[in-house]
Formats: sequence, C-alpha cells, structure tokens
Amino acid sequence: WRSAVEKSFGEPRPVPPYVELPSVRVIIPVRNGADTLNSVLQDLHAQHYPREQMEVVVVNDHSTHATRSILQAMGAQWHGLRAMDLPVDRSGKKAAIDLGLGQEGPELTIVTDADVRSGPDRVRTIVEHWQRTAADMLLAPVRTHVEGGLLAMLQGEEQAALQGATAGSALLGSPLLANGAN
Repeated sequence: WRSAVEKSFGEPRPVPPYVELPSVRVIIPVRNGADTLNSVLQDLHAQHYPREQMEVVVVNDHSTHATRSILQAMGAQWHGLRAMDLPVDRSGKKAAIDLGLGQEGPELTIVTDADVRSGPDRVRTIVEHWQRTAADMLLAPVRTHVEGGLLAMLQGEEQAALQGATAGSALLGSPLLANGAN
C-alpha cells in the first residue's frame, strides 16, 4: 500500500478560480463533549469559507454534561449552527451521523469528531481536494497529540498504523475501514 500512497501525492491540480464553491455541511456527533466542543466550534466558525455556503450540525448523543448549554450559547450568535438531539431510542456515533446525514441539503458533507482541532483553511482544503478528484469519499487522517505514559504512546502508534492501512487499502481500491475522526 506504500506505493499507492506515494502515487497519490502526484502533482496537485489547482481548482480553477471560476469554479463555484459547493454548499457544505459539517456534522459533529457529540456525547459529553463540553470540554472540547467550544474549541472545535470556534475553529469551524473561523473557517475561510463563505458563511452562506456552510452549515454546522451538532448531533447531541444524550449528553449529561454542559453540551446543550454550549450549543445554545453559540447558536444564538451563529446562524449557521444547528443542534439536533438523538431520539431516546437511538444512541451512538453512527446513529448521530445518520441523523445528521438524513437531511436534504448540501453538496458535500464533512464529518468530524467533537475533539478535533483545525486551522482556518480546513474546509476549503477538503472542498478543493474533492473538486480536483471528484471522489465519492475522502478519508482524512488526524494527528494525535499524545500525553501520558507508555499506554498513551502505544495507542498513538496503533492509530497511526490503522490510518496507514486505511489510506493504503483505499488507494488500492479495496478499503478495509474508515477510521479516525474525519
């Protein structure tokens, strides 16, 4: 799979400036994300992407922490932010993503975890890559900031290995899994 990864990093083809930017929905499934939700939402609010072309949908998976109050406070200031609650008979990350996807809407959907940080060009970079490749799905790796002892280091190494297997197998046309936070 290493050669497939290396081939994928060929010469980038720029997106012509006259290409219209698509509408984008960012889905964030969250459960008890009060410690990280503010940061990811601030990062998304600061994106270099037209506000009228982007919406952020946070799907609350039965949080018991301050997740709801954070969403209410930010939603009052940010009209592109929507909060949804999973029904009581459904739970889990997959159900939250499914609820966020179940709405008619944008041309491109980005899914991210509630503890992911990003720079202001993240959405634009994903959109431009999608426009260049016309891919049905993009798998975006994450860099894990590891703090702690040996166990934390091993978990970081395991995640890196899984992301490598994901990327390599996808580039070979037989994806094994879609892991990670993007």
